[in-house]
Amino acid sequence: MTTNLVTEKSNKKLWTVPLYFLLCMYFFGSIMMTHFVIYSHFDKVHDNFQTYMGVFNYKMIFFCYFPAILMIASSILLWFNSPKEFPRWTISASIILGFVSVATTFLVIIPLHKDLQMSGFSSTTYEHLLFISLTFQILPILFQVLIAVWLFSIYLKDTKPFTRWLFIIICLLNFYTQATGWTESFVAYPMWAEVSQSDWLTFRGGVKAIVFFAIFLIPAFSPMLLMPLLFWFRPKGIPKFLVALYVISFLWMFGITATYFVPDLQTPLDKMYSPKLIEELRRNDLLLRFPVGLIIFLLPSWMIVKVGQYKTRNTVA
Repeated sequence: MTTNLVTEKSNKKLWTVPLYFLLCMYFFGSIMMTHFVIYSHFDKVHDNFQTYMGVFNYKMIFFCYFPAILMIASSILLWFNSPKEFPRWTISASIILGFVSVATTFLVIIPLHKDLQMSGFSSTTYEHLLFISLTFQILPILFQVLIAVWLFSIYLKDTKPFTRWLFIIICLLNFYTQATGWTESFVAYPMWAEVSQSDWLTFRGGVKAIVFFAIFLIPAFSPMLLMPLLFWFRPKGIPKFLVALYVISFLWMFGITATYFVPDLQTPLDKMYSPKLIEELRRNDLLLRFPVGLIIFLLPSWMIVKVGQYKTRNTVA
């Protein structure tokens, strides 16, 4: 009877822990992409700005605001289902930091977005938006991410240091990257369709290359260099077939991006305005990359669950 109760309680934690890590990194990635990439284009759009902002405000509901609510919910759920080795104060701090960032999003950031849509671009409103976003949205969630990393390391305390930090880095980069990628695909790409031909080339040069590389490209493809090591260095409980599926999925994503999306779509769009290419980019991104991206997003979560199952079996035994 006691064993069954322990097992049932442990099973609740199996999904609570990866859900918390996933959503913390997802929200962090989403607002980083929004602040450093999407916001950088706002002052480059002169024609159709209000329509452009209307698309932005609508898409953000599904790919940023709703996940933000889920992130807070996962932090609260962790309070009730956290492993006993997690310090309670860290979970409390995580809830508070997440609440500050999410409350700022709903009470300040969203009204500023709507003001830009209703009244048109204003440099004063824009500068205020950048300050509030960085100070009260990004910084709190950054500290929450640091707490999540610490808790992740505690969760894997029985794993050798190299294996532990290899797995942590891969998981965190993976969750972050899917957030930045989906923000680009499902928020930014639809906005591109509202940019006029006269604004297009200036718009495409709106983000500095070093910023785009640091925020998006380097985190996106760094796991590809690390994940093969999981075949030899991975926490106990993770089967090789999950690692193999992860590597194959990532190779597909890299290959299709390098051989098709970049040379055939993104590079030409850097040089000319083409609604046809934008539409092709949106359509084929959904068909060719999103399903595999979803697999890549969920696989590390399943690996964390497998680690938890291994820990549970050994605890019960």
